Amino acid sequence: MRFAIFFFFSIVYLLYLYFRLDTPYKFVLFWPMTNITLLFFAYTHNIPNLILGKKKNGDINIFLLLINFPWLLTNWTVFYLQNIVSKENVVDHISGTPIWIARRPCKTMDLAKFDTVVDLTAEFCKGRVASDTYICLPNVDGIPLTNYHIDFNFLQAKSILVHCANGHGRSALFTAMLLKNLKITNTYQDGLSLIQKSRPCAIPSRLQIKSLLQR
Repeated sequence: MRFAIFFFFSIVYLLYLYFRLDTPYKFVLFWPMTNITLLFFAYTHNIPNLILGKKKNGDINIFLLLINFPWLLTNWTVFYLQNIVSKENVVDHISGTPIWIARRPCKTMDLAKFDTVVDLTAEFCKGRVASDTYICLPNVDGIPLTNYHIDFNFLQAKSILVHCANGHGRSALFTAMLLKNLKITNTYQDGLSLIQKSRPCAIPSRLQIKSLLQR
């Protein structure tokens, strides 16, 4: 919701600038306005494919990449700066399970030990991971999962890495569902509690938790 509010006021501000500026170059504002309008609809209607159009194999829509590039570049820059100063582990193992939860893997992270990598980001391109171990389920940050449909039995007895951007909201929601479907925990709430023992900052938003507990 906070992103939707930010995008709405950004659109209003850009429209204000467009009508206030007395220069032919003001048409350049159409690019960020189109970008932010798409993002506004992506977040208010929970449509992750409006961001990069990511498919299950991680392929993206180049047209959407170009349209949304102003925000994507800003988002990626903030993400990498945040990782530089963060003291949180990149990845944490959920104790007693074959599941690891992580922020978006960095270049130095060894992904070879994982049978399956589940990517929940809608705003990042596919990282350096082998295609036969990679499943992309793009979701929008901070709101309930809309793309999570998968054969959970397929993941039985496998070493699984689940990641979003920071390994907090989306990753925690999906991992809680995974733990319950694999019968490692009895409830989603038990799953969230188990996750937070290993990764304390993996705390979804209230809206995300509400959607999970209503399943």
